[in-house]
Amino acid sequence: TNGENASFNYFFTVQPNSNFTMNDSYLSYAGWATATNQTGLHILTTVSDFSGNNITNNFAGVTLDSSQNSVIKNNRIYSNLNDGISIAGGGSNNTISDNQLYSNNNVGVGFSFSSNNSIKNNNISSNAYGISSNNGNYNRFTNNTIQGSSTRAAQLDTSHNNTFINNSISGSGLGGVRLIGSS
Repeated sequence: TNGENASFNYFFTVQPNSNFTMNDSYLSYAGWATATNQTGLHILTTVSDFSGNNITNNFAGVTLDSSQNSVIKNNRIYSNLNDGISIAGGGSNNTISDNQLYSNNNVGVGFSFSSNNSIKNNNISSNAYGISSNNGNYNRFTNNTIQGSSTRAAQLDTSHNNTFINNSISGSGLGGVRLIGSS
């Protein structure tokens, strides 16, 4: 779906308890604000299959809100006004793997009040922050390449017991990893 020439704003919301599959699709120019249901693709359920998609020029790329056991893999998520992927509202046990997340104006992958997620084998480049976490606990970051972040590769604020294993970090404006009230 390309809403570049649409006369009205539009967004997609996947309601709780829904089955959702999105493969080999293109989504652009969705969403217009940070308010719930105005961000672009807002997923409130388990994603059974989300792969091979191009998500670009939206207000936010993909927002998983209270989603559990979702898998987002092999996507290109780029040039979005806000975050590439955001996991919020108690989202847990999600896997974000093998994605290209680049040139998003805010964060490549962001967490807010989310735990036990796995972020692995992603190429995260040229975002303001590669990874950002606010009250994200017990998340695992493995084999990601984070480069060219204009601010920091990763910033964790009030986030505890997160694990970073074998990630490559380079070329960040203000440094690599910053912990604020985190362990």
